[in-house]
Amino acid sequence: MTTSSLFEGPLPAIVEFLENAFLQPRPVPPLQVFLDVRAALFAREMPDEDPELMLRALIQIARACFYAAQPREGLITLERAEQIMARLPDSDWKRQVFNIKGGLNSNLGDFSRAFDSYLQAAVMARQLELRDAQARTLGNIAALFSAFGGY
Repeated sequence: MTTSSLFEGPLPAIVEFLENAFLQPRPVPPLQVFLDVRAALFAREMPDEDPELMLRALIQIARACFYAAQPREGLITLERAEQIMARLPDSDWKRQVFNIKGGLNSNLGDFSRAFDSYLQAAVMARQLELRDAQARTLGNIAALFSAFGGY
C-alpha cells in the first residue's frame, strides 16, 4: 500500500502505519508524510466507534512533530486529540497526549503550559497506577525545571 492510498484507507491500517514508523529501523518517514496523513484524517468524518484509534493516530503524528522539532504542528494535532479525548474514559492514551503536549510546550519555551500538561499526565498515571509512566513524567517535570532554571 502506498502512502497516498493509505490516506483514504481504513483507520486501523493508518494507525498501524504510523505506529510502525517509530518501531522500524530508521529512517523514520519525513515529517511531511505525517502531516499529509493528519490532513487526510482531519478531512474525513470520524466514525463514532473508532475514537480510540483516531486518538492513537494523532498521538503518533504529534510524536513525529516533537522529534522533528515542529512543536506548533504537534500542538495543532493535539487540539484535535483533546476533542476526541473528551468522549473517552481515562487511559494511557490520554496520558500520552498530556505528556507529548508537555514536551511540545517545553520546546516552545512555555514553562507554565508544559508544567500543567506534565502535571496532568502525572496525575493520570498515578490514577491508572502506571508506575513507569509516572516515573517518566516526573523525570520530564524535573528536566523542565532544570531547563528553565527552577532547579
